[in-house]
Amino acid sequence: MSEQLVPHPPIAASRRQVLLGGSSLLVGALLLKGESASVVTGLDLLAAQAGPKVPVAYLEGSNGAKSLADALASGATTAVPALGLSDDASSRAGHLTVRGLADASHAHAGFGTLLLDALVPSPVRRSEVLPFAALTFREGSSVQGAGTGRLAVSPAARLPVGFRMQASSPSVPAATVVFSHRPSRHVPTLRPGIYLLGLRPGLFTAAQTLPPLGDQRWAALPSVVVAVGAA
Repeated sequence: MSEQLVPHPPIAASRRQVLLGGSSLLVGALLLKGESASVVTGLDLLAAQAGPKVPVAYLEGSNGAKSLADALASGATTAVPALGLSDDASSRAGHLTVRGLADASHAHAGFGTLLLDALVPSPVRRSEVLPFAALTFREGSSVQGAGTGRLAVSPAARLPVGFRMQASSPSVPAATVVFSHRPSRHVPTLRPGIYLLGLRPGLFTAAQTLPPLGDQRWAALPSVVVAVGAA
């Protein structure tokens, strides 16, 4: 049985104001552009927040893979930008697992301590988010042992999950990303398969063929692996 993620205490109001304050007008602009919603959630506010966004890639043909190694071995070697990615009409995402850093070379990539929180809408106050500790990595540790647990996501939610990434090194700017079940011009699409969350700005802006694990070219692609399973 998979270990379930344990929630952090909710983000303090003062911290949330730093993250989300002033975003309501931006959310309204998104809604006017067609991103309709009956309720504005904390993930809506986070998606509309100005500031660095985590670059995200999806491995084409990786539906059913449990890890990056599985996906590459099956021939799913093309990483495409997840922003505007088509959805999968045959299956919806129902859970995800953070697998750790993509390649062993990333253990010494110079970003110090890396923290990744998974964010879901608060069941008590919909305008807030509930953070779960998804990954804690310290420079030089095992890249495969960094991820923790499995998180269920709602197949019915329009914006089911987000992530907040921060590191002790200034080379990895604090950044966020929110996923949608439906294709969107503003946020990445969540569907079953393998995702890479980039640790540097500018990654995964175009489709690219990934090298085999252990190849020196992975040094230019520092990223966190997220495996998404079907509901």
